[in-house]
Amino acid sequence: MTIAINANQYPHSVSNDFYLQFLIDGAAAHPEHQFILISSDSIGELENISKNVLSVISAPLLNNSWMWKYWLNSTLPGIVKKHNASILINTDIACSKRISIPQWVFVNDLSFLQFPLHFTSKERNFFNKQLPDFLKIADGIVTSSDFVAKEIKQHYSIKDDKIKLFSINTPAAYQPIYWGEKETIKNTYTDGKEYFLFSGEINPRYDLVNLLKAYSFFKTRQQSNMQLVITANSLSSNHPFNKLFDTYKYRRDVQLLIGLPETKLAKITAAAYAFIYPAHSAGSAVFPLQAMQCEVPIIASQLGAIKEKIGDAVLYADPSNFEDIAEKMMLLFKEETTRSELIESGKLVMNKTKDAKLNAKWWKSVLTQNKKGKK
Repeated sequence: MTIAINANQYPHSVSNDFYLQFLIDGAAAHPEHQFILISSDSIGELENISKNVLSVISAPLLNNSWMWKYWLNSTLPGIVKKHNASILINTDIACSKRISIPQWVFVNDLSFLQFPLHFTSKERNFFNKQLPDFLKIADGIVTSSDFVAKEIKQHYSIKDDKIKLFSINTPAAYQPIYWGEKETIKNTYTDGKEYFLFSGEINPRYDLVNLLKAYSFFKTRQQSNMQLVITANSLSSNHPFNKLFDTYKYRRDVQLLIGLPETKLAKITAAAYAFIYPAHSAGSAVFPLQAMQCEVPIIASQLGAIKEKIGDAVLYADPSNFEDIAEKMMLLFKEETTRSELIESGKLVMNKTKDAKLNAKWWKSVLTQNKKGKK
């Protein structure tokens, strides 16, 4: 059987990239099937690329919703037909309206409903007009969070049996490292100094303005040489954050690292003193879980998806209140016992989050559905 995977996303979400790696791992576990990976770029950085995965480069203009719809309903069906695919799995909420084979969609979050200002008008219009149809057309909806599953049911009246849960397993690269390796990482990126870390995306969903204010507050109160490291996949030259950062008082103590490969990001995460996640919305706890797997304590927003996955093994802070964030930073800085307790609690959480049986059950649902055919 041939299974097509649409790896294109509108808009792109770093969290959804984990779904793609999950599917690639699944392809490796099912060598009896052929997989067609449809994406905008090569798959060189993905792990465990097996011989039964064929890459097809094709994508719409991601900043143009009309072109996105044309690609979904004209170009994508042609690719699927050419390769005689039996199932199409979309790593985003968007699916094709002109494909007769069974389709699955991955829903990371519905934050555009609660935080519309975090999205462009084009993105909001696209979601509001198209998402109800996408969820209706899809034969299966996948999410990693009970919190998001409940939102889908509430807002779009979707039946329970159409929504399947699976477990996001953090990449194996994110592991604790020994003291000497931590010192090497710190010498490379922060002149040997300890640092707080943020990893995610530079967009309004994450309150980096208040993170910088909190860091200023921390520096003023503690008179510490502790640094702040901010990592992201991309940052355009005309992004408003650049202007803010250029005028920031402590910019020499803040390292802005853009576009690093995951192997390096994993090491940077493992060497951090603490991980800070000032998110206004989140459909999953992927980034905090990566830090937790590295045995790094976490300061995070008290959001439904994060509370579901992490519980009390984290210091919660209001992303809109820089003093609250700073107080949690100072607590970890001054109270080594608190920091150690969070690390130990995190180990217990990580032992519970990996659920291979849940993911195997989802794959079984996909393959069984193909035998039944399109509803």
